[in-house]
Amino acid sequence: MTAQLIDLGSSKVNKTVVVKNEKALHKEIQKYLFSKGWGMYETNEPDVWEIEAGFRVVGKVKILEV
Repeated sequence: MTAQLIDLGSSKVNKTVVVKNEKALHKEIQKYLFSKGWGMYETNEPDVWEIEAGFRVVGKVKILEV
């Protein structure tokens, strides 16, 4: 799975990652967040998910390839 991290976390990380599965993607996202209680929510754009933590959007993930 290939995913693009977009403005993720307080450091505004922008990079492309290759991970094994969705669980590995969640671990990769967690590296850049302080909050343990975050979620992914689908947007109107295809294959783009918003990352929300503490009632705020803290970045996006775009799934490039499964």
